[in-house]
Order: sequence, then structure tokens, then C-alpha cells
Amino acid sequence: MNKRFPVFFPEWCPPNDAREEAIDVFRMTKKNNFSSDDFYSHVILFPDREDFKKIDKAYGLSVYKDANDLIKQRKRVPNLRNNWKFTAKGKTLPDCGVVKETPTNKNSHITWWIYDGAEPHNNFSSVDI
Repeated sequence: MNKRFPVFFPEWCPPNDAREEAIDVFRMTKKNNFSSDDFYSHVILFPDREDFKKIDKAYGLSVYKDANDLIKQRKRVPNLRNNWKFTAKGKTLPDCGVVKETPTNKNSHITWWIYDGAEPHNNFSSVDI
């Protein structure tokens, strides 16, 4: 596996303290039968949002160590509640990228920056929570 980040990542992303680590995590998905489309970063999903291009977390994927934190976030944010109704469980495998704990409101949020060509969705399965 090529352990290089996509060419559109700025030189300051991911942060230097991000590390390769295998962690059991949960991710919100749009479909119960999810695909790679459910594992795109905000920078890819919203290419016209210039503000995202200045935030390192926007280049990564949002995942949670604790499913309850994912549920709380989904309930709190209408866009998530309406569009990201399903959940996948998997691991942040070192061959796919690097992670950093990036909690908000003392939750278990992790940002996962994916290597170019990695397919993290293959390490996940749908779960009912």
C-alpha cells in the first residue's frame, strides 16, 4: 500500500502528531448498504467551501470510539439526523491512514486522514445502534 496522502492535502495536513493506529470506531453513513461514497472527507464533499480548505479536520474522516457519542451528535445536528441516518463499525487500520483524537464537547471524536488509494470502507460493516 502506498502510504502517501492525496496530492490535494496541504503540507500542514495531517498534523504532525497524527499516528497510525488500529482503533475500533463508528462512522455515520447515508445508506445502510454503504459504499466508498460514505467515506469522503468534507473537502471532497463540499469542494466550493473555501473555509474547509483551511481546516485540517476537513481533510479527514470523522469517526467515534463510543457509539453513544455518534448518536448524540446525530441528534444534535439536523443535517446529520436527516442525511446520515445509518452507522458502520470498523477499524482505523494503519494501512489506511493516520488518526488523531479531536474531541468536541468532551466526546470520543477522532479524525482519520486516509492515504491515497486506501479503501477504508472495506474494513467496516453496518450496525444497528
